[in-house]
Amino acid sequence: MAAYPLGMSSRPERHTVTVDGEAVDVDVLSAVAPDDAPVFVLVHGIGMSHRYFSRLHDRLAAQGTVHSIDLPGFGATPHPRRALAVESHARVLAATLDALGVTSATVVGHSMGTQFAVELARQRPDLTERIVLIGPVVDPRHRTVLRQAVSLGIDCLREPPSANWLVFTDYLRAGPVWYLRTLPSMMAYPTVERVKDVGCPVLVLRGERDPIAHEPFCRQLAGAAPEGRMLQLRGHAHVIQHSAPRAVAAVLSRFAAGAEPAPEETRAPGGQLPAPRELLRRWWWWTLDYAYAGWWQARSLLPGASPEAFREGERRPIVVIPGVYETWRFLLPLVARLHAAGHPVHVMPRLRHNRRPVAESAGFVADLLEERDLHDVVIVAHSKGGLIGKSVMADTRVAGRVSAMVAVSTPFSGSRYALLMLVPSLRAFSPYAPTTVRLAREMAVNTRIRSVFGAFDPHIPEGSHLPGAENERVDIGGHFRILGHPRTIELVLDAAANGVDARELSPQT
Repeated sequence: MAAYPLGMSSRPERHTVTVDGEAVDVDVLSAVAPDDAPVFVLVHGIGMSHRYFSRLHDRLAAQGTVHSIDLPGFGATPHPRRALAVESHARVLAATLDALGVTSATVVGHSMGTQFAVELARQRPDLTERIVLIGPVVDPRHRTVLRQAVSLGIDCLREPPSANWLVFTDYLRAGPVWYLRTLPSMMAYPTVERVKDVGCPVLVLRGERDPIAHEPFCRQLAGAAPEGRMLQLRGHAHVIQHSAPRAVAAVLSRFAAGAEPAPEETRAPGGQLPAPRELLRRWWWWTLDYAYAGWWQARSLLPGASPEAFREGERRPIVVIPGVYETWRFLLPLVARLHAAGHPVHVMPRLRHNRRPVAESAGFVADLLEERDLHDVVIVAHSKGGLIGKSVMADTRVAGRVSAMVAVSTPFSGSRYALLMLVPSLRAFSPYAPTTVRLAREMAVNTRIRSVFGAFDPHIPEGSHLPGAENERVDIGGHFRILGHPRTIELVLDAAANGVDARELSPQT
């Protein structure tokens, strides 16, 4: 996994802050990235510490700065003279972030930590760019200590042993007396009412099998926030930051970048297997898809027209960018149709099989635009080519030269399958790889992008839905065969002639 060069402490650093006239100690485990990277603040629940965030902390450290905070009386921090209410914990958080020099962050709370995050957003909106509420409490329909204790017991049966060990040992470190002194504040805090005052975007995240943060309550909480949404991960319970760190990190990275936390088609990384009939249909699609890819890969090796053969034309210029392990000849059906329609088509033989990093390849495209003095260009791209094209559209050096892009089967949200790959050129498509996250932040160019994708893509389970863009689903399955579909060709020719402006479109499909 690619990562920032981090300044990461091996153990928490002790800070002393003064809140409500009392000096209290706070421990902070930090991983520090460059100044332009996102900042994440992880806040534990009652009885817990930074330890059950360790897996998520490490994943997010590849994306930006991460501060995991142990509040007074929890983890190894000393107990204050008196138990702190939720409002006081929020003031401790604010003072700690001020001491760390944090000016704006995505604040992530778990369980009771969600109450601290909500209250911090109410008290200090300047510090909270976004908040994430993982497994929030307390459901008004279950607001008794007995119901919470029963739910906690059920959750223990659904968590992995490593999660239960962390919970048990942290509870012992905090001590039963301190836990019971803190509990009344958690039970009394009106989370649903208070979240109504939060002005920043709010993401409510739960595990599908969470017996503490019930789905109706989470939906109610997201609905009460002025700018809220709810997402759940299938197959997980309450401590999803430990049991599903990759999936949670992918969701948080996209949310922090201002993108949808997961594409509409999937709603979350992971999922249940489709029905047998659907599996059979997908297998058939996959077979046809690879047959198409194999044919055109073979065709691309044969002698044919030179790149210069397509450069003449009176209409809007087109730049074609292939996907990874593809040459420009792989897109020859689209190239030929565009040229026949009167467009000068510029291909990229310099990319060869397109294995270089996205940023380097985008530099080659930018050089071509300047060398040939091209303006009002429409980019037509496949798969990785769409990431290269978006990077070009966001490049201030040449951004004004590109009017639109049609991206076919592009992993704008990354692909979790990339995590299984040993080859760096494929692992770069991880949902939380730096390139994926960086491009997700470039929201302004999305309105000039037409994202075209099929009903099923075996390479991109997250889908190719791009927030703010024109999203067109074609009734075909596969990652490659969609390139030759009549509807895809129609959409490409239309964009070449008329451009793309998603702001003038009807609601997205």
